[in-house]
Amino acid sequence: MKFYLGIDYGKRKTGLARAYEDSLIALPWKIIKTDNLKELIIKHKDDILFVVLGHSLNLDGSNNKIQKEIEEFAEFLDGLKISYFYSDERFSTQATLAMMKWLGVKEKSRRPKRAIKDDAAAAAQILQSYLDAVE
Repeated sequence: MKFYLGIDYGKRKTGLARAYEDSLIALPWKIIKTDNLKELIIKHKDDILFVVLGHSLNLDGSNNKIQKEIEEFAEFLDGLKISYFYSDERFSTQATLAMMKWLGVKEKSRRPKRAIKDDAAAAAQILQSYLDAVE
């Protein structure tokens, strides 16, 4: 089944989200080691409609230090002829945490397991905000 892919790119771990073409609702998918991201993209290449990459910006709007790696990853997508778009990710994690709090999810210390959920949920936030903007 074809899907849109949201990516919250990180140095070590990357959060992923999907929205199937018939629903356009972004849902957290999984977290993977960033080193395995290209392999996952190649595996699902024929099912990916397009990718929404979190544009990593500082609060003043300048590129964050990880943005260069994200742009290099975008070149990889170009090589596979996979379309991609950038979406401002500056407040995606904060929005995700606020939503989890609103839903009654108890705030605990940032353990690795929790960070995984946050990263995938942030990827869903990045993807959903793009889908909402173009709808």
